[in-house]
This record gives sequence, structure tokens and C-alpha cells, in this order.
Amino acid sequence: MAINSSRLKLTIRESITLNENKYDSFITHNIDNINEVSKRIISVAGDNQLHNIVQVSGSIGPGAFLTEDVKYMRFTNLNDADTGGTLDLIFKNFVNDEYSVKLDHGQTYMYPGLTTGGVSGSTAAIDNGELTLTNVASLTKVIATTSGSAVDLEIFIAST
Repeated sequence: MAINSSRLKLTIRESITLNENKYDSFITHNIDNINEVSKRIISVAGDNQLHNIVQVSGSIGPGAFLTEDVKYMRFTNLNDADTGGTLDLIFKNFVNDEYSVKLDHGQTYMYPGLTTGGVSGSTAAIDNGELTLTNVASLTKVIATTSGSAVDLEIFIAST
């Protein structure tokens, strides 16, 4: 039985009032033809170790998502202010370039795939301090690490 594809609707809402003036934003974005989602919560130990949490590949393999099919990824630090815990996410491409994002408690990071090509060619690096992007490459893995207390991390991935 084939899975019917559907539309993933993303909604971001920001709302604040300063000096009785409202500064609100409401942004929606639709991603069509989604027929696979993966949502899980993992506990990342506070052990300074690198933990591979997402694998992306050009071919089907154990636990790997297909490069061209991944259209959207979300990572949310579920810890609250009382439980604390800051998490580092490291995004690596196939030429071993990387960048990292730090998520404090309650924060979310979204990684968009391209409409055509998914996460293929979605990362680039600046070479030797030049202001020119080089090495445009495909995302291959996401790594998590934390040095404080353990962090509960929610991962949501939508694919076609």
C-alpha cells in the first residue's frame, strides 16, 4: 500500500507588545508532496561526547534519510529553565565542512531542504577566511553534544 502524500504546513508566529505597540509576525510556508515523517525524542547525555543523531545519504541504508528527499528538519531542546541544558548541533557535509548551532532550553532550529534536491547542495563553507563560498555540498549528518546536564531533544524530519 502506497502512502498518500500530503502538504506540511509550517507556521511561525511572533507576538510582542512594547509600550502598548504590537509587533507581531505570522508566517506560513507549505511543503507539498510529503509522504514520510519521522518524529522522535532522544536524550543527549551530558558527557561531552559526539552523538550522531541524523544520517543523510544518497542511497538507502540503516537509519539514513535520502539526500534528495529530505525537505525539512526541526530540532527542539525540550528542557525548560529548571532542568537547563544547552545543546550543540553540528551539521556536516560530505566534504567534511561543518557548522554548529547552540540551542538553549526551549529553543528550536529549523533546517530547510530545497524544493528540488532536498539537502543536496544545501551547505557551503568559506575557504581560508576568503569571503567566497566554496565547497557547496550535501548534508550528510547531524551530531549533538552537550557538556552540562542531559538534554531532551525532539527531532522532526519530513521527506518526499
